[in-house]
Amino acid sequence: MIYMSLLSFLPVHPVMLLVLFTFGFLFAVPAYVFVLPGLTLGAELGVFIFIYTFVGFYLFKGPVTIFFLMGLFVLGIDNTMHYNFAVLLSVMMIFYLVVLMIILSYYFPFSSRPEHLFLVMRNPTVYSGSRPIGTR
Repeated sequence: MIYMSLLSFLPVHPVMLLVLFTFGFLFAVPAYVFVLPGLTLGAELGVFIFIYTFVGFYLFKGPVTIFFLMGLFVLGIDNTMHYNFAVLLSVMMIFYLVVLMIILSYYFPFSSRPEHLFLVMRNPTVYSGSRPIGTR
């Protein structure tokens, strides 16, 4: 499952991932509604992307900045912009569904916490009933 492999590379807790996506979307949606429709030149778009990225890297340190910059992906900036708010909401919903699947994969059907996995491997009677695995 792809979500299981994502769990091993997350720089933050999956619930914090939900908070970071929400924070990124709170900056991306007003920019999509109020700023981007007023831009007419490519240079204006370049300045907007530079300022947005600079603010993201200035506010956040380390690998967490990638989640702030996901807001740029959600905006779907292209040479010929088509402002359709329904598409923006659909992409945001997909991101939230992926985060929900990551959160569910984090807790179910197994625990990805190493200390819990160690205890399960050390004491195999936890999930096999009353007798250890391999005995009759």
